[in-house]
Amino acid sequence: MEPIADDAEWQRLARARFVSVGTVRRSGEVVRTPVWIAPLGDRLVLTSEVATGKIKRLRHTDRVVLRVCDRFGKIDPGDPELEGTGALVADEATSAAATRALRAKYGPQFTVVLAFERLVRRLQRRRSDRVIVTIDRR
Repeated sequence: MEPIADDAEWQRLARARFVSVGTVRRSGEVVRTPVWIAPLGDRLVLTSEVATGKIKRLRHTDRVVLRVCDRFGKIDPGDPELEGTGALVADEATSAAATRALRAKYGPQFTVVLAFERLVRRLQRRRSDRVIVTIDRR
């Protein structure tokens, strides 16, 4: 499907409960993952653990493809695909603003999921390192 950069569709992505974020392997294959996403100004933001595949793929290419999906990643074949540019956030101010945006959109569910993740990581004796990703339109 041809990517589009329509304002209405970008806003639809920003309002969606789940968005399929496709990151690109070195082979060119797109790997899709359903994520929570929130608007932050003209950008979209998401958070993920540092060690996930999507973060590893974003380190070598910033291209992302986005589509509205359900919690399991199921995409309606008629829904448009948008292309964006993903970037890992390094500064604390943007990270804090992105976390606030995600918390505002997803409410207590966001807080509970992150608390549960921290508990599981503590039981596994592993650190829970999260990173914020910003996505701009291409």
